[in-house]
Amino acid sequence: MNNKPKTKLLTIGLLCCGRAETTERCLKSLMPIRKAIDSEIQVVDTGCSPETRAIVEKYADEIFEFQWCNDFAAARNFQLDQANGKMFLFLDDDEWFIEPQNIVSFFKGKDVLNYVIGGYFQRNYQDFEGKEYTDIEVIRMCKVTPETHFVGKVHEYIEPKKGNTVIMSVHAGHFGYVYTTQEDNIKHSMRNIPLLKEMMAEDPDNFRWSYQLAQEYAGIDYFEDLLELCKESIARTYQVDNNDVKRYRGSFASGQALALFNLQRWDEALELYNQYIASDEIYDLAKAKIALIATQILFLQEQYSDCRITADFYLTAYEKLAKIQDLTFKQGGVFLMDVFAKKFVDSVRLYLVIIDSDPQKFDEMYKLEETILAEIKKLEAEGNIKEAAATKEQLKGIIKNTFGIESLHI
Repeated sequence: MNNKPKTKLLTIGLLCCGRAETTERCLKSLMPIRKAIDSEIQVVDTGCSPETRAIVEKYADEIFEFQWCNDFAAARNFQLDQANGKMFLFLDDDEWFIEPQNIVSFFKGKDVLNYVIGGYFQRNYQDFEGKEYTDIEVIRMCKVTPETHFVGKVHEYIEPKKGNTVIMSVHAGHFGYVYTTQEDNIKHSMRNIPLLKEMMAEDPDNFRWSYQLAQEYAGIDYFEDLLELCKESIARTYQVDNNDVKRYRGSFASGQALALFNLQRWDEALELYNQYIASDEIYDLAKAKIALIATQILFLQEQYSDCRITADFYLTAYEKLAKIQDLTFKQGGVFLMDVFAKKFVDSVRLYLVIIDSDPQKFDEMYKLEETILAEIKKLEAEGNIKEAAATKEQLKGIIKNTFGIESLHI
């Protein structure tokens, strides 16, 4: 509980135990904010190496030490108790602000203290070159009151979470979900999964924990576990009455469709599409994701008439929803943040072109893709990530120059 007199407008808080280079990039991005507005940077050291600690000491106004206990909320609450700011902004040590000047503009505004909670867009890169990414809204700011606190051993969030809310026009770069090997990816998730299961047992009506667990399963291709979790969670949404139920139900339905697609239980995935597409039980963004998966299945099954219907639904949703910047925050989350990614929109449009085109040309394209994709997979397995990425780009160029269209699978 923070009852301290507020001597600053803003406290920027950081938990730190990461690599020196990512920590320095993060802290450097905070300097324009620190210099331009009445603020402080507080870092909680949860296990820094000497090299990382030396970097933190170059930038932080205050450093506190915290004995790590596998509980992010406990560490954040410890940090929040030290804050001298009226407002509290936090980020991870592997993030960095791309447009810190927009944060400066926000905090120089007259209305800043009217907001109870807020956030920014986390730009999650999907490759080490930063060419592919998705932006998702994250809540990372709050007004500091005696009641303000964090909840959750992992994937923690702020309470109270109701009140005047703002999502700033700011992006924080993040490579945290890009892994050199699948083994590293699984290792990271296996840290989180037991904690999420504990929280589900302790707080079964809080869908956030099953929602985050579903994300972990999807990220490591545990599709059987994902399917069972989503089915169980959907059933529970009909037993709980709160404002978030419809949003979570849509995420779980999308996760179920994703699992069925990857398990090649395609008839069940199409049944799911038929169940929800005309229903008001989930939001339109989730319907678009399920329609996207149905379109992929129907195209692969050569059910072209039905594929046109699902593709038209998806593209209509894209035209209607894609430009609404905070829609993922309002209607979805985990499985919906990439629903209108360029590669998917282009693929669906291409499906429609292919349906009306010469099939022999595309058979030749598939054979070429299969040959080069096998080489890419081999390079990735050998750890030659950069060479694999370069080969992917070459494949895109070959397909476009040879066949006059974009690759379907890259």
